[in-house]
Amino acid sequence: MKFLILYVTMVTPTHIGSYESHILDELWFLKPSSIKGIVKWWARAIIGGILLDMGMLNIEIIERFLYQIGLGSKLGPSRVIIRTFTLKQPDINSKDINVYHRLELLSIGRRENKEAKVREYMIDGEFEIILINDNSLVDRITMLSLMLSGIGKGSRKVLGSIDITRVVNFKITEQTLGDFIEKTYDEIKEFIQSNLKPKITKTKLELPPFPTLNKRTAQIGIIRNCDPVKLHNFVLKSRRKISAEDSWILGLPRGRETGFITNDNIRRASSVIFTYHNRLPFKGMEKIGIITIFQSNDFPDKIIHKGQKHKEHEIKIDNRAIKRAVENIIEDLNNTFRVEWIWP
Repeated sequence: MKFLILYVTMVTPTHIGSYESHILDELWFLKPSSIKGIVKWWARAIIGGILLDMGMLNIEIIERFLYQIGLGSKLGPSRVIIRTFTLKQPDINSKDINVYHRLELLSIGRRENKEAKVREYMIDGEFEIILINDNSLVDRITMLSLMLSGIGKGSRKVLGSIDITRVVNFKITEQTLGDFIEKTYDEIKEFIQSNLKPKITKTKLELPPFPTLNKRTAQIGIIRNCDPVKLHNFVLKSRRKISAEDSWILGLPRGRETGFITNDNIRRASSVIFTYHNRLPFKGMEKIGIITIFQSNDFPDKIIHKGQKHKEHEIKIDNRAIKRAVENIIEDLNNTFRVEWIWP
C-alpha cells in the first residue's frame, strides 16, 4: 500500500451536507465519501472513454477494471482508503459567498430558515487529504478529479472547486493540464491493454450511453484570468445566450414555472462541468476556469419546453439534437470567453 498526500483549499462556495442535508457538518467539513464518489465517477468516465476509443465499450469490462485498480465495483469492495483533516476552518458567513447568484436558487424551499441558508456554504477552508491505495493510477485519477470537477451541491457549475496546493509522494512532471490529462489517459490505456482478455467483441457507438472522457466527442478547455462569478453565472437561464430549446444540455429539469419538464420528474446532470482554480499545479496556471464537455445519449427521448407565456411544445432528443446542443454551447462559450481548447 502507498500514501498520497494532498493539501487543498476551497476556492469557491462549497456545500457538503450532513445528517441534515442543508446544514454543514462542522466536525467534518470535507468528507472522504464525497471525494471517493467523484474519484470513482471520473475513473468510470476515463475507463469508459478509452474503451469507447478502442471500439469495445462494455459495462462488464469497466466494472472489472474499477475493481482491479482498487476503487471497487460489483466484483468486490474498494481497497482505497481516504482520510481528511481540517487544517484551517472554512469561512461560513462570507461576502465572497453572497456574490454567487446560483446560491439563491439552490436555497429555494428553505427561505423560512434564513440562518440555515446563510450557513449552507463555506469557502477558504484548508485540508489535508491522505489517500491509501495499491495502484498509482488512482493517484492520477484523484488529482484529475479535483481539477476537473468540484465537490458537493452545484459542483458542475463552478461551486465546490478545490485547489491542490501541495502534493506529497507524487511528482507532477507535466508542464500543462493538457499534458497531465493525456499522460493519465495513456497510462490507464496501457493498463487496460495489458489486462484485456482476448476475443473482446468490438462495438460501434455514435455516442456512449453515459458520460465518458473519450477522444471522439469529449472536449476540455481553459479560460485564463477567469472571473469565477462570471463563469458561474454563464449557466444561469436568465443570463445565457444559448438557445432556450438547447439549454437542456446543461441539465434537467431546469425550470419551475418555465423551462423543461420531463416525465416522472427525471433528473439529468449537466453535460458540461465548469470549475475554477486560483492556481493549478502547472507553470503559469493561475485564475483558471476549466470547461469539460461530454456527449452521451442518456437523456430522455423527449421533453416538454414551457416558454415565458407558458406555451408548451415537445422537444425530441436524439444523437443529432445532442450534438447540435453541444455545438451551440461551444459557440456561446467562445463568444463569451477566450477559451483555449486543450484536449484532446
